Amino acid sequence: MLRVEPLELHHFDELELQSAQAFDTELLHGRGTRDALVGDGSYAAVTDDGRTVAIGGLLDFGGGRAYAWAFLSVGLRRHFLTLHNLVRAHLDAAPFHRIEIHVDPMHEAAVRWAGLLGFDREASLRWFFPDGRGALQFARIK
Repeated sequence: MLRVEPLELHHFDELELQSAQAFDTELLHGRGTRDALVGDGSYAAVTDDGRTVAIGGLLDFGGGRAYAWAFLSVGLRRHFLTLHNLVRAHLDAAPFHRIEIHVDPMHEAAVRWAGLLGFDREASLRWFFPDGRGALQFARIK
């Protein structure tokens, strides 16, 4: 079982980041990043035994737009369907007309998940991630 709770600083330290997001380790552990992401619209998915398996949320851009972000744990696999359903419900209930995400094109599971969550691919972006890799931009329009 998973429970969802408001994101707190300790969740960042408890998350064992999946290898596909390892390039974001420095970003994830930067104090400025943590402070910016903790707040309204950000949550942690925690197992019954207290393991943080995912963190994520929506950043309000204003004007009916938001940016969805997530960091996932290596131990998430058996909880993925539950997490998917929770995220889908959260996106469906969100008050935004447009929600954007950026996905590593080499992370096939993330690209597939974006589609399953109702996002449509809009663009390919060059030199998006800190290591110089590109990204795919997706958007979900209500």
